[in-house]
Amino acid sequence: MSVSAGLQTFVGRKVLLPYIVSLGWLLYNLTEVITLALTRLTARTESKLDDQVVPIIRKALRIFVIVVSALFTAENVFGTDISAWLAGLGIVGLALSLAAQDSVKNVFGSITVLFDRPFQVGDRIQFDGYDGVVEEIGFRSMRIRTLAGELVTIPNSKVVDGSVMNISRRRAIRRIVDIAITYDTPPDKVRRALDILREILADPRIASALDPANPPQVFFTDLSAYSLNLRVWYWFAPADWWPYVAHAERFNLMLLERFNAEGIDFAFPTQTLHLASDPKRRLAVESAARS
Repeated sequence: MSVSAGLQTFVGRKVLLPYIVSLGWLLYNLTEVITLALTRLTARTESKLDDQVVPIIRKALRIFVIVVSALFTAENVFGTDISAWLAGLGIVGLALSLAAQDSVKNVFGSITVLFDRPFQVGDRIQFDGYDGVVEEIGFRSMRIRTLAGELVTIPNSKVVDGSVMNISRRRAIRRIVDIAITYDTPPDKVRRALDILREILADPRIASALDPANPPQVFFTDLSAYSLNLRVWYWFAPADWWPYVAHAERFNLMLLERFNAEGIDFAFPTQTLHLASDPKRRLAVESAARS
């Protein structure tokens, strides 16, 4: 009994259908394995953004498996030419990508933030003139709570294209202290003032909080219009703001006490006025005229 080629093809395709469905169902359920692995991986991080990515990846994988299985079934079981379908899907995808261009940029921006990790929730950052703490990182935007208390929403695409300064990740806080003393301070007292500053920085109450990788520096830097200028550089570590402020207060009080004890006067902007009736001025004018 002979069977026509057309019937053989028909039967072969119908027999192939259960195998395709079984394979598609297997791949569909394997997405759960991938989801479980990603969930365990993201549980180790503090960011909430990667936790939001996992369900989206799972849905995307499932949709991909369903679409590929459907196209494979249509072509190999029902003999349908899927080239037109693929072209149509490409046109639809292009139209959607153009219509949602900004949204797509923001999504890719969030993915970049997720993998590059320039900052995390809880970090203090400076961006585009804003200074605050990151409260949330979403797929479209991130939210910053400024130091003044305002909540600022910034699109992720701008974050990726701009420069972000992560204040929380600095190793230490640098402080520069300019100290002005009066011009009538003799050189010996200027040297003594420099020694006092170095002694304060070596005091355990101050030195214990300084970054050992950056030793403090003290120099006589300038002779300005109103004062002799001394400058101090030091780095406070760790970079915790309020302990840094308390440390700066301690340094300032020690400096004030030591300078007062040594009779070293702080300078302030002054001007010397010579009156026309001042005898010293008259003598100076006459001397200049004779010369």
